[in-house]
Amino acid sequence: MALKYCPECGSQVSEFAIQCIKCGYPINSNNNISKTSYLSNDKINNSEVSNVYAWIIAFTPIIGTFVQGFMFGFMNSFNSNHYYNFDSFWWVYIVLNSIFCVVDIQNLQKNNINTKGKYLSLWGFFFVPVYLFKRAELLNQNQTYFWIWILAFLISLFI
Repeated sequence: MALKYCPECGSQVSEFAIQCIKCGYPINSNNNISKTSYLSNDKINNSEVSNVYAWIIAFTPIIGTFVQGFMFGFMNSFNSNHYYNFDSFWWVYIVLNSIFCVVDIQNLQKNNINTKGKYLSLWGFFFVPVYLFKRAELLNQNQTYFWIWILAFLISLFI
């Protein structure tokens, strides 16, 4: 078995590999895979990438607090036999973060940015600040979204 190098990240891969194990770049052109040309970090034009979802994710702690409060009031106004605790709607944050992270990752992939080797989807589901940090690192941007999320989280603790 011969080894060759990935044209994207330079790691060694098998000559029969469909895609690079490290970065997910398509290797063999004769396989039935998408011929999308992924952009490496230094080739990304930041002006073409929409940051709308990143900003929504950054403010999700505050948005989630208001959605949680709305659901708390809504559920308690219609069901007088059962009192819902405000903390019983903790899952709102997970749902909001997951939805916006998935949409943001799809937006990045639509702009031909390789997100496969960065585990962005895992970070988006489990620890959102790391997702925002890794996203900014991938796009060669500053970590403003990360710090805004931290600030929004601290503010949401006092709302």
